[in-house]
Amino acid sequence: MSSHSTTLDPALPDSLHTTDSVPVQRRRAYWREALSQTFGAVDMRVPDEVDRGTIQTSLLGPMQVVTVDGEPLRAARTRRLIAAGDNDDYVVVKLLSRGVGRIEQDGRDAVLEPGQLFVYDMARPLQLTLPERFRTKSLVLPREVLGLSESDLQRITAAPLGSESGLGALLTPFLSRLVDTASTYPQRTGESIARNVVDLVQCRRDLARRHAAGLTIAAIAHRWGFISASHFSRVFRATYGVSPVEWRDSPAFGAV
Repeated sequence: MSSHSTTLDPALPDSLHTTDSVPVQRRRAYWREALSQTFGAVDMRVPDEVDRGTIQTSLLGPMQVVTVDGEPLRAARTRRLIAAGDNDDYVVVKLLSRGVGRIEQDGRDAVLEPGQLFVYDMARPLQLTLPERFRTKSLVLPREVLGLSESDLQRITAAPLGSESGLGALLTPFLSRLVDTASTYPQRTGESIARNVVDLVQCRRDLARRHAAGLTIAAIAHRWGFISASHFSRVFRATYGVSPVEWRDSPAFGAV
């Protein structure tokens, strides 16, 4: 494998990078550059021979929405690159749709399986390894719109959520649909969507201790900014196909 690094430009317009029309002898260099332009100052290692790869990016308010179909890679964000770069103000929420992988950050080292969602922070060292052909769907979020403290963010990095967990079963199709339909949303809705995505990730911890805290559905709705429990229930059902009460009482909830 060979490596390359450059700087993320979150202001790039909607774009498509594909190796389909690139001569075979130039595909490795093209693919390496396309990955680095998309994900920033990262030591990006790709195979010496690249067969096919596609990167689709769209802007949604302050977010960059990215789908990648590609060859095996290893991406490392080192302290040197963090110090030298200017793209540490971003957090990435990523869904591994196809393939397997491994994510290392904040003292955690997690194996990734198809259908799992995970978070990493560009401000701290990380390593992501995808050893076979893969598809990922990502939201690249500015830290300033998240409203998370450093301690809150560190609790959710490199901690995969799968469909076997209650929250993962809700978040995975939500993120997948959001990425697939990003171009249909008005740009002004982007910041509120970004905030909602992070709220859902954070609620993993709050919902897991809901019984101990004695929180009601109304209290949860109020905490996440809904005007009433009934409004929250309507939005929840429209998005996920079940009511908050039905989901809370389902077997999947206990696996959050």
